[in-house]
Amino acid sequence: MQQEFGRTLSELRKERRISQRQASEALGISQALLSHYENGIREPGLGFVVRACDYYQVSADYLLGRSSDREGSLLGQVPARGRGGGRARGQLTAGQKKRLAGALCLLLDLLDRLESAALVQAASGYLAAALFQLAGALDRVSPGPELPGELTGAAARAGADEVELLHCRCRYLAELDRCAARRIALPELSEESLLREYPNAAPYLLELMQEQGRRAGGHAAESAPRRRSS
Repeated sequence: MQQEFGRTLSELRKERRISQRQASEALGISQALLSHYENGIREPGLGFVVRACDYYQVSADYLLGRSSDREGSLLGQVPARGRGGGRARGQLTAGQKKRLAGALCLLLDLLDRLESAALVQAASGYLAAALFQLAGALDRVSPGPELPGELTGAAARAGADEVELLHCRCRYLAELDRCAARRIALPELSEESLLREYPNAAPYLLELMQEQGRRAGGHAAESAPRRRSS
């Protein structure tokens, strides 16, 4: 896959009729590193893959050689399990999956740009704890043997997964504060800058933020104490 990625990356650059120097400047890396990527000498990180997809306006599956369709996404090709081959009722749509994946990739790239291994590890732990909680809740009501690592007995009743999620969140926030204290240049998160740097992925994150913000605001309004009429 590494050789296929390099070949595709080189072809996309040549299609635009730009030099390695121009492409490397646009992608935020050195010309030597871009040459290594194109020749299959070095393997890129997720952050570079996201930037390259946005820059060349192609999907990650196409860039990685997993799809011949430039806009194709394997997320939308997961077979449905409903009757007659149709989409099962309540199943996430391909668009919803794509939005979640796009927002996640954008955030991971922003974190990667801070060049803080501790922050990336904290963010990964936070995500893993949230996924563990989602999978564990589903596993507890599903038939069959439990998933490996699933909490049972006293640990489950005590809400150990909730405690772990809160611990991971605190660790993530603490690492962000450390980055700010060290005066590391934090990325700008304005709508304009996100759309400029991530034209493909930014709409997914912005839409998700707006939707969740409306929900959170609605919950806050519902839980607020109501004044008694005199």
